[in-house]
Amino acid sequence: MADGEEVTLDGRPLHLLRVADLKAALESRGLAKSGQKSALVKRLRGALMLENLQKHSTPHATFQPNSQIGEEMSQNSFIKQYLEKQQELLQQRLEREAREAAELEGAFGAKSGDFGNLSHLEGIWVKFRRIWVI
Repeated sequence: MADGEEVTLDGRPLHLLRVADLKAALESRGLAKSGQKSALVKRLRGALMLENLQKHSTPHATFQPNSQIGEEMSQNSFIKQYLEKQQELLQQRLEREAREAAELEGAFGAKSGDFGNLSHLEGIWVKFRRIWVI
């Protein structure tokens, strides 16, 4: 709808509708139906404009924003080297923490289930690999 066009419901301008008609139209759209007539008109106008916009917009079901970024990143050798290095450093850190946890288990006789933090780090590692594996 252009700026100069008046929003209508069933061909009638909203400001000419009765309050009961405005409330019925708002209720059918699941919107609040309380307030003065000017508030009802404003609320219904917004809903009708949104409906009109949704009706006339074309969905881009096949378009995914940033879908090419992963492909471009894998072709950039600098980024690929950086991600590989970060992956290697994270793996080393996880191995070191696992060793330290094993040493603590041996020293204090703790059970492997007592180290919830380690399983949390392993979960992070799995998520990191899913995101950054090229």
